Amino acid sequence: MLYLLLLTIITSFIPVSWASPAGFVSAADAVVIVFVVCACASAMVNRLHNRVDLSVLALSLAALACIYVSQYLNDVLELVNVLIKYSIFLVLIPTAIFASRLSLDTTKLDEHLAKALAFGGTMLCIIVLVQIARGQHLYSEDGTYHILLLEQRVNKNAIGSLLTFAVSGASWLAIIYRARVYAVLSLFFFAVTLFISARSATLIDLLLLLYFFVYLRGFQPSRVLAIGVVFSIVLGTFGLILSTGVLDAQLERLTQITELNTSNVTASTSRILLWDFAWQKFQDAPIFGNGYGTFSYIGSGWLNGMYEPHDSVLQILYAGGLIGFLAFAALILRSLLKNNRHPASVLLNLLMLGYLFNSLVAIIWIRGEGHLFWSLCFLKAVPIPQRSRRSKQPNARPRLAGSNLTPLSR
Repeated sequence: MLYLLLLTIITSFIPVSWASPAGFVSAADAVVIVFVVCACASAMVNRLHNRVDLSVLALSLAALACIYVSQYLNDVLELVNVLIKYSIFLVLIPTAIFASRLSLDTTKLDEHLAKALAFGGTMLCIIVLVQIARGQHLYSEDGTYHILLLEQRVNKNAIGSLLTFAVSGASWLAIIYRARVYAVLSLFFFAVTLFISARSATLIDLLLLLYFFVYLRGFQPSRVLAIGVVFSIVLGTFGLILSTGVLDAQLERLTQITELNTSNVTASTSRILLWDFAWQKFQDAPIFGNGYGTFSYIGSGWLNGMYEPHDSVLQILYAGGLIGFLAFAALILRSLLKNNRHPASVLLNLLMLGYLFNSLVAIIWIRGEGHLFWSLCFLKAVPIPQRSRRSKQPNARPRLAGSNLTPLSR
């Protein structure tokens, strides 16, 4: 089961999907389906009675129920692709993880996860660089950079979000296990992120590297986690302030420029317009939102028809309203606050918070990123066995079985 979990993580770094009668399907979707079938079959055959946090499962099902209610009230149940995607995130993934939890080798969970993330990031970087060398890249009308993969446009920000996970995994192995090759990989991921101009992901990568330095210096991870949560709340509040019309003069200027259809409005500056539009629409349906997958900016020029407000808070508020936002917030906070005594929990929290920070100026939970986030979220929500990072003998440095990595003595 461990290999299916790691394969889910690795295939999440393939940022393309294919059309099917049931909507778009990605490689990670296929692996998750195999994972959940094998996990449930194994649990039934071996009669594994796994301890499951029913509150987490209840919150997950409640979030999915809110999505269905929002789609029904807005008469957009025909958007089957949206329902399938969130059913995979909130039903299949937690079912697979909870059913297989006792079958997983959890004594080295952080190492396994970090290696899978580093491998997936390496694979993605190689693909991106090869495509750029082949000329398979382009700039859209708004100046956004895309990589062409299998005749599909992959936005630079989607690649940057995925590489944020890879930077964390490689940095964890480099600092905790003193593996220099992963230090080089971490810098390589950061360089590629910077090269494709994924600015928000680059900033998050810098913050993640700072976190690792703080952790290495011996500060308490719980305090750093608390600071991170407060920082996310401050950023979210600032984003809402921007979207409520405080910068009316800037909004008016950007609107005029867009109506003239000039090139002065870029993908970055246009976010203010998208945020304001999403906030106004949220006020029209504040309880259950306007439905998932229905956002479309109304304006002139290239910005007309833009999907999603490129802010995770406003994206959820627009689509699911206050009910949907509270359901997701409760589920994520419940996961972040559980099982924080094990060292692997530090890595899981770091990965989740890094992605959430980056999503404040990006689209949240698209395929690939969503598979990674929710897999980590539900892994964090179940008990993780303790293991010592020190040898009982002060002069000995134990080596991990089947690995040349040596845990860092702290």
